[in-house]
Amino acid sequence: MQVTFRRIGVKSLLLATALVATMSAHADATITAIFGSGVGDNGWTAQSGSGVELALRARERFPVPTNNVPSNGAGTYNFSDTTAYSLYGFNNLASWNFDFSINSGTASVSGYTYQLGIDTDASAGMSFTVLDPLAVFNDNSFGNNGTTQGNGTDATIGTKAALAAANSIAQNS
Repeated sequence: MQVTFRRIGVKSLLLATALVATMSAHADATITAIFGSGVGDNGWTAQSGSGVELALRARERFPVPTNNVPSNGAGTYNFSDTTAYSLYGFNNLASWNFDFSINSGTASVSGYTYQLGIDTDASAGMSFTVLDPLAVFNDNSFGNNGTTQGNGTDATIGTKAALAAANSIAQNS
């Protein structure tokens, strides 16, 4: 599944998984956001198959986090950034951030291999830097299909492996 996030100077993102065969895509999906507080459930672009659902979306983050998800309903999210923001000593941040959601159905999320690719070539060519979002991000929120909005368990570097083994949903923003 490839979801394009359009902004001047920002590249596209790709979320994929090995081991999932036939997948069907659906744009503008509603997925319960188990991370954060007051984060909306709308505007996801998702693919599912073999009991696994993978989803991405872009959401306004600055100057104040909102549930503004400017999706065209077909997997493209558009932001017209003219202002750069700063946070925690990082400068020139975009007004948006991306969210990801992994739902492995009834199986543990640790039973699969996930890759999040960031295209570092803004031209027509693709040059992906690939990472495992469950390994790289230490503060993913974990839960299962019964976890309600905003009530995921936030991981730490010391708890993320156990939470991944015990849960079927992982999300982050």
